Amino acid sequence: MKKNIFLFSLVFIFSVIFPVFSQQVEVIIRYYDKKIYYTDSPVQLKLEITNNSPDTFRFKSSELRGFNFEFSVKTLSNRTLPHSTEFTMDRVTNQQVFFREISLAPGETYSIITDLSDFVEINEAGIFVVSAKFFPELYTNESSRFIKSNNLTLNLRPAAASAEIQDIIDFETGEIIKAHPIPPDEVLNYMLTARRKGQWNKFLLYLDLEGLYLRSQTNAERYRRLSQQDRIIEIEKYKNMLLSETVDTDIAMIPLEYRIMRTTYTDYEAEVKVTEKFQYSGFIEIKEYTYYLHRDNDIWYITNYNVRNLGTE
Repeated sequence: MKKNIFLFSLVFIFSVIFPVFSQQVEVIIRYYDKKIYYTDSPVQLKLEITNNSPDTFRFKSSELRGFNFEFSVKTLSNRTLPHSTEFTMDRVTNQQVFFREISLAPGETYSIITDLSDFVEINEAGIFVVSAKFFPELYTNESSRFIKSNNLTLNLRPAAASAEIQDIIDFETGEIIKAHPIPPDEVLNYMLTARRKGQWNKFLLYLDLEGLYLRSQTNAERYRRLSQQDRIIEIEKYKNMLLSETVDTDIAMIPLEYRIMRTTYTDYEAEVKVTEKFQYSGFIEIKEYTYYLHRDNDIWYITNYNVRNLGTE
């Protein structure tokens, strides 16, 4: 009887002192920009810590991420790849580890984006299984308590010849991405679906970057004064700013959902109206987008757009 009471006490103490190590705190890893990955390309992962408990969850966050997180990469034969030199040095070097305390209210999520190569040396192609450990009280030794993440499958191909080759490959099919003579409404469906999936190479496929750049009167006046070579450079700058969501944020926003309402077009001009919904904290904003397209060599390209707010729900 005394033994049973002792065991019950241990279980009770564990549940009170370490409630965060239950299923109430979830650690999820996913690809930040899922695409075809090569041995010489970065693999960026998004790690999310979600508090599903009814209480506030507090943990220590260090700038030296090796004390908060540890990634494991295994082959299909269960061979573990070695940790990176940077990760190993952080762990074995005798140093002070500074941290700040972070509090997550019930339902809140804390996320970071990190490069897998900061934690693991991956110098070979193949199929791997990636997982992570999260140490809420920081890593101190092998017995430090942690929360384990889900598993993620990583397919690494041999090094590509260049980054440009990677950008024109469809990671879902492995085929070359190219524009097709599809109707204007299908162009919008393709573009918006790509944006929701974070597939920038597909998102850009049917955008007339020069036309979008020239929507601004200031840009148009500047553009007229540039040489042909400088115009190419300027459009490339605009594309990079679009990808970083520092210009034309309306078209770069990720819709929660969308519905194509109406499509009208002639032989060379088209207009597509789309209702799009965007998730904000505590409400959903509804907007009506009117996209304008022009046909060039049988391919419809988005050259302009305007936006009208329809309220919230």
